[in-house]
Amino acid sequence: MLLRSMSRGLSTTSAASLAAVVAQHNKSALALLAPQQDIAYTYEELDLKARCLASGLEDLGYAVGSVAISDVPNVAENLLLQLALAHVGATIMTPPKDAAALAQLSESHDVRGIICVNASAPPATEGLRNLAPTVSLVTGEDGVRPPSAVASFHELIAHCPPRGGAPAATEASLLGLFGGAALTHGQALSLGGQAASKLNTGPSDRVCASITLMHAFGIGSACSSAFSAGACVVLPAVGGIRGCGVPAQRATVTVEVLQSTGATQLFGDTHTLRAMRELGVPPPLALRTGVVKIGSGSTFLDAVREAPGSKGADPLPLVYGGVQLHAIGKA
Repeated sequence: MLLRSMSRGLSTTSAASLAAVVAQHNKSALALLAPQQDIAYTYEELDLKARCLASGLEDLGYAVGSVAISDVPNVAENLLLQLALAHVGATIMTPPKDAAALAQLSESHDVRGIICVNASAPPATEGLRNLAPTVSLVTGEDGVRPPSAVASFHELIAHCPPRGGAPAATEASLLGLFGGAALTHGQALSLGGQAASKLNTGPSDRVCASITLMHAFGIGSACSSAFSAGACVVLPAVGGIRGCGVPAQRATVTVEVLQSTGATQLFGDTHTLRAMRELGVPPPLALRTGVVKIGSGSTFLDAVREAPGSKGADPLPLVYGGVQLHAIGKA
């Protein structure tokens, strides 16, 4: 199911991938805010950087069907990487859990590289070092490139010409394999359309994704809903939101970002919401709605107003700063 009338900001009737959606919007509109990185990209800048990165990845051997293994946190480069891979027609994948899964992965997929943060690579990927080049994700000027890296992430963006033409990814193409769960571009667009419709998302919204982008809820429901409506994605970088991370750290940075950016929507999970409420910090006045993931699944649970407590904790009302949040999970 492609996005059609669900999203008010999208000028065309359909798109095959998130990269295609980004390319179709008002070029001067704000597309991405990453406050901890001092990043503010318009749709034109986001699209251009993604296409430059895509060109660099193609120079490194990435092609339609290739796979990049990554455990990149919720920094701007994570989103750029996923958009760039869509231009190439390649797939992103979270690291395999053990050596057996790694061996199976290398036999069944065209693994082309490991995307890592500075000099740190996911431990389970060490065995792939001789199979593919490592692209070092350097998130600052003082970042350290690991000895095995063949290119710096930012060097690729700065020195490669933008990839021309439409993104190679189709609706049926894999966007990612997150913890073994496959997500196609079509599925991500559908999740985004559902969320945009439920939250009445428009171009003036700022959507805070306080959950890993290496998950259907993060890249799909949160980012896809924002881009489908021509809104802005806000990324709180917590030394980076990897997997579940540490709720207290996520909560502190999320509240800070909600306040500093005037974010109007929040996408998070119950762990983060509980920790946010425990901080005792005045809630952001701009927040008007949001979505809380309370378990597996991607169905909006209209009748749910509180999440069950875990390990003896009291049930958690799905309200923050007086704003009623929507529940999403398995019906």
